Amino acid sequence: MIVGPPDSGKSVFSHALFTSLLPEYPDIYLQRAHWDGEGNYLLEMSQDATEAEIEEFKKRDRGSLTERFFPYHQKAILELRRQKSLVIVDVGGMVQPEKLPILSACTHYLIISSKVEAVDAWHEFCRDRGNLTAVGVIHSSLSEVEIIHDSIRVELTSGAWIRGKLRNVPEVLLKRIKGLLSYPR
Repeated sequence: MIVGPPDSGKSVFSHALFTSLLPEYPDIYLQRAHWDGEGNYLLEMSQDATEAEIEEFKKRDRGSLTERFFPYHQKAILELRRQKSLVIVDVGGMVQPEKLPILSACTHYLIISSKVEAVDAWHEFCRDRGNLTAVGVIHSSLSEVEIIHDSIRVELTSGAWIRGKLRNVPEVLLKRIKGLLSYPR
């Protein structure tokens, strides 16, 4: 599960992770469990697409929170986990009790945050309330940067995770996540 506050690069990072793993691990899936309208197709659109065109697609596809939204995605994730070796779940950017069903469908979480002060709330939500295992923490930056702060717990500053800018997933994270592919489901 990829988590963190809004505008931290979760969707871009999730897509980069998925496309990085896919050639070697074709049995994976990226589930967008949020209603902001920002799907993979927006990240794969031509560089010629204008910001206005992209915003129009997002507006058209944007949903809203209903009482069935997260339970629906919980069931979808559980079914996908029966069929895939890894399901990457992008849940959007707010800690919300409505997301608890998603926590019960996942085993691990990775925080990507542009706000240092938001990291503890995500650990509390995912680790303490959801009993999930942390994969690592990315302190996202709008600058081109990659600084590893802790290679054991996997904590780093990395960026920029911006739509339209290709960025490789840091090797320390890829190694950790590839190790999950042999993790018992």
